[in-house]
Amino acid sequence: MIQASEYNFDGLVGPTHNYAGLSVGNVASLKNAMGAANPKEAALQGLAKMKALQDLGLPQAVLAPMERPDISTLRRLGFAGNDAKVLSDAAKKAPELLLALQRRACGQLMLALFRQVLTPTINDCTLQLQI
Repeated sequence: MIQASEYNFDGLVGPTHNYAGLSVGNVASLKNAMGAANPKEAALQGLAKMKALQDLGLPQAVLAPMERPDISTLRRLGFAGNDAKVLSDAAKKAPELLLALQRRACGQLMLALFRQVLTPTINDCTLQLQI
């Protein structure tokens, strides 16, 4: 008999983690919108959760954080300097633009995650796994 396996995929929080209030309709998300965040603490909490699942025997996969906000887009829109200056200037001059770029990045991440949802089947003739 062929055995199937299930894997848990988790995204690692990146250095630009923030409370942007992106979850429309989520009271906690909206309440904390634009509040101070601690990306390092969030990443450590995520890693602890992943390890706990792995310790329970659930195979774990980690998705690297996406670059966000998209600094190259900010540069194309006229912001100049090193990454920190571009981000700082954009936050001061166009905070709504940063929010839009965060939403775009979250949408791209969700698409990437949806692509990872696989339904494997076994080909009855060849007994090979089909994904």
